[in-house]
Amino acid sequence: MRTMLHPGDIRVGRIYSMSKQQIYVDLNGALGVLTSEEAMKGHSQEIQRYISHPWDLFHRGQEIVVRIKMIDDDKRIILGFMDAH
Repeated sequence: MRTMLHPGDIRVGRIYSMSKQQIYVDLNGALGVLTSEEAMKGHSQEIQRYISHPWDLFHRGQEIVVRIKMIDDDKRIILGFMDAH
């Protein structure tokens, strides 16, 4: 069952899959999209210098903390990365 989601909500999700541009996050039955660029924002410039792609930091099944940035007209859930530290 999908949990009610609203822009601004902070949620823990699990990475479902990844492509070159996007990370798909399972939010208890609802699938959200986190862009690779957005995922990189959660890490320092020092770390970003040594990685070539978010796949170097994330893996399928990993739990991450995200913020619901928006839910568009097509009901796509757009996410922002939240640093859990």
